[in-house]
Amino acid sequence: MPTKNISQEELTVKPYYCSERSVLFADGSYGTLTVGNGKITDISYISGDMEWILFGGESSEMPELVRQDDYFYTQFAEKGAKSAGDMFETCCMMINLGEYAGLCELSGNEEYLEEIQKEWQVLKLAASGKEVEKTEDRGCYIIYINASDTSSGSGLQKGENEKYIYLKRDRDGWYLDGILHDALPPEDWWK
Repeated sequence: MPTKNISQEELTVKPYYCSERSVLFADGSYGTLTVGNGKITDISYISGDMEWILFGGESSEMPELVRQDDYFYTQFAEKGAKSAGDMFETCCMMINLGEYAGLCELSGNEEYLEEIQKEWQVLKLAASGKEVEKTEDRGCYIIYINASDTSSGSGLQKGENEKYIYLKRDRDGWYLDGILHDALPPEDWWK
């Protein structure tokens, strides 16, 4: 006997709908997962003429990630500490990623300001440069930073910016002395 002639009640194995977007409700009915515009506030289940919105009101806001966790930055600080050249490359990478917080970590003593990090997150930054002078425990690099817009907190202007990076070395390795400087270091800094 063909299965089409057997009523639902008589079936020993119940049919079910299979789809990555279907859901079985407690009452035995099925619904469809609907993702409207791709935002968390537009995800719902629909069954017949009923709709259940998954995230609404204050639960619909995504968390804002302003800075990475400390371990993320520590990895780069450890890599950069090996040589002045490595530290300079790490600084350029942090700038290219828009990671002001990363530069603060590389300096070890620079105060982190969330307002500047937020400015840098919306900028497109590109950094490159070269060594100006280096001793056994000090180094100065000129860095050219191209910025898509102005960052008043860090002194970057739209377009190309010429800044200087000062590096020092202690028993733990190389680190950033300050963040971005407008001029070469004074003579007494080298002592």
